[in-house]
Amino acid sequence: GNFRYGNSSGSLSARAHSRTGLSGGPREEENEIRMAYTLGARAAIERLDKLRDEDRVPEDTTELLRDLYVHRCRGLAKEPVDDDGTNHEACYAALQRLWRELLTAEREAMLRLRETGEISDEAMRLAQRDLDLQESRFEEQAA
Repeated sequence: GNFRYGNSSGSLSARAHSRTGLSGGPREEENEIRMAYTLGARAAIERLDKLRDEDRVPEDTTELLRDLYVHRCRGLAKEPVDDDGTNHEACYAALQRLWRELLTAEREAMLRLRETGEISDEAMRLAQRDLDLQESRFEEQAA
């Protein structure tokens, strides 16, 4: 789906109705879903910070993921543009487009490996299944 942050003209509530059968008003449902995503993103940021402080993940990896969640969290705000002009809604949408393009590149590379006999059909199928799962998780978050 086309999940939109900020002033999304009801796309969150339409999703809530279609997937959960929520019966409250559209604005209430949209706010509840926005709150759930926001709190989830904040919890992820806290966990990343804890893992970083415990030296359990590399600093550059932590910062990359932290930036993703910060953009997501801010994009969920009623006004997704910061005082400095950063539009987090647009940043997250760009990330979604980039992610899809990168998955396509991975799939194309796997096809070339299979066509040249460097990997078997089964190896390609399993690897592409993993990419499909990654994509479906990302799409679920973005939908």
